[in-house]
Amino acid sequence: MADMERMARVLLKMRDKKAEINREAKEKVEAIDKQMDELNAAMLQELQALNVKSLRTNCGTIYTQDTIMPRAEDWQTVFDWVKENNGFDIFERRLKKKFVEDYIAEHDLPPPGVSVQGIIEVHVRRK
Repeated sequence: MADMERMARVLLKMRDKKAEINREAKEKVEAIDKQMDELNAAMLQELQALNVKSLRTNCGTIYTQDTIMPRAEDWQTVFDWVKENNGFDIFERRLKKKFVEDYIAEHDLPPPGVSVQGIIEVHVRRK
């Protein structure tokens, strides 16, 4: 039992250290991301002022790229369209863990076509 106490204490210390490192790293990365965003905005402004989409420099090419960020404004309309047009490719493949857990709790088995792999994990809860 004493070994388990020691292992739990060590694990908690390691978890604290990991959280501290992650916090510090996150702050550093956020600062760099902010600077990068400012540089990207300045470069975009300069490209637009020059009325060009790209500019070659000695260290690399600065260029713009058009991308889209899709978002559903009316999910019911999206679902209706998917059903009518067999447009299931609009979705990414991922199952919502909470939905599957709730379904199993209610029906004692996973939804059709879904398999579940149980994983046993060890956790330590603080006192």
